[in-house]
Amino acid sequence: MKHIFSQNLIRSTDIRGIVGKNFTLSDAYFFGRAFATLCIRERGKNICIARDGRLSSPDIEMHLVRGLRDSGANVVKLGVGTSPMLYFATLEYEFDGGIIITASHNPKEYNGCKSIIGTEFLTGDRLKTLDKIARTGNFERGFGEEITQDVRTNYVSRMMLGFEKKLKNDIKVVWDTANGAAGEIIEILTKELPGKHFIINKEIDGNFSSHHPDPTVKSNLVQLQDKIRKEKADIGFSFDGDGDRVAAVDSNGNVIGAEKIILLLMSDIMPKYENPKMISDIKLTQLLSVEAERLGAKNIICKTGYSFINKKMKEEGAVLAGEQSGHIFVRDNYYGFDDAIYTSIRLLNMIAKGINIETKLAGYPKLFTTPDIRTECEEYRKEEIINTVKARLDAKGIKYDTLDGLKVACENMGWWLMRPSNTEAVMCIRVEALSRQELEEVFLNIKSYLLGTGLEPDFTNIELD
Repeated sequence: MKHIFSQNLIRSTDIRGIVGKNFTLSDAYFFGRAFATLCIRERGKNICIARDGRLSSPDIEMHLVRGLRDSGANVVKLGVGTSPMLYFATLEYEFDGGIIITASHNPKEYNGCKSIIGTEFLTGDRLKTLDKIARTGNFERGFGEEITQDVRTNYVSRMMLGFEKKLKNDIKVVWDTANGAAGEIIEILTKELPGKHFIINKEIDGNFSSHHPDPTVKSNLVQLQDKIRKEKADIGFSFDGDGDRVAAVDSNGNVIGAEKIILLLMSDIMPKYENPKMISDIKLTQLLSVEAERLGAKNIICKTGYSFINKKMKEEGAVLAGEQSGHIFVRDNYYGFDDAIYTSIRLLNMIAKGINIETKLAGYPKLFTTPDIRTECEEYRKEEIINTVKARLDAKGIKYDTLDGLKVACENMGWWLMRPSNTEAVMCIRVEALSRQELEEVFLNIKSYLLGTGLEPDFTNIELD
């Protein structure tokens, strides 16, 4: 039996689509068959799976499990949980492979699968291999077993191994799990932590009734900011739908985004090592490279995508990595995968050491950096638009980097980046400059390069990071 996956379902780092449109239950079944086939041929037949709290996840899980078992895999169902919990289980219990059913921060009508074989996330050509297996019908056959296992308590216990015991009992922390898969895990965790903890939006709700589960969008942090002010809390954390992306908010209600979190972790982790390395995705501030050099470390730029960064960390032996989207990877006394909850614990550790986070952040130079400026763009037009902009840059003799989309260095310490999203029909633009005036000049340049392409990013009313 052969299967052709729906158009645009297979992406660069996972499979993801709109349920019932370009991600069907048949797609889920045959993804299970193809994944089990590859995993059995490369490593073994014991596979664990978990799912987020989306309304479509239980049905997808049922068909995915049937596909895995029909190809001979033994399936261990971990239930509702985060992507990091799935990675923890795969590595700690030495499963041959793992799949988390999730669409991360995407709207509720989306779903998908992130997958790992051994310690390697499936991306790019590896996902194309699954596509080829399905297209040819070259599946393994068998009838695997199915059991359930709850790893949440052990997962929390492992994270607590890295927790400083000096955190004061009077600390107040607010946790916003955004009705995502982290809710029940945070309940378990906060019972182990000293201090007073407030969990908002903890009910796992596939409608995401409180707000959209994307901590990079500042409007999604308003509830967290309000709760921090109301309770006079010291810090707060917000997660995405599958618990691998994080933003923090300080005691004054100021957002601590990924770049600031990475700067804080750099100051804590890098002095422990001789000539340490870290990985930054291409969208992150240039300040990270400057600060890494000051700390005697090397910052290596990588294309955007959690799986690309994870792979680069292993290749380089890096101890820290991060993405602008809030994926933070810590290998210092941990596994090195992106874990939003563990990142939160590491920030609490810094507070336990007596570090004032607000004062620490105020000491870094000020740059003017936009968030991701996201503009709808049909998948088939992404490459065409990028190539048009490249040709116009070439005509002016302007150099650019093509590691991920295209990135242009400006005069002084600034740059702009245009790249197609890995997960949505969106083109992303990000700009950094030394002043707001330079920022405005870059916006005008970008508009001139996009003239006639139909892509019209909105550069008005941008709240800088």
